[in-house]
Amino acid sequence: MELLCENALMGSIIDRFGENVSVQIVDREHFKVTATVALSNNFYGWVFASGGKMRILGSEKAVEGFKAIMEKFVFVE
Repeated sequence: MELLCENALMGSIIDRFGENVSVQIVDREHFKVTATVALSNNFYGWVFASGGKMRILGSEKAVEGFKAIMEKFVFVE
């Protein structure tokens, strides 16, 4: 799993994955996290709660899972 995060989320990332999580600086405002996660409603809810400050880059399964959940919340005719 890869996540693109705004720097303000570093504390949240450490709380969730621990201090030994793999982190790579992307630019002055963002870092990338590589971690193993169980894809679940709780995980997707945690990502959603970031208010767009965290984005799922991969795996494709994780991206598609998030999209599928979001589609349940939007009504389009």
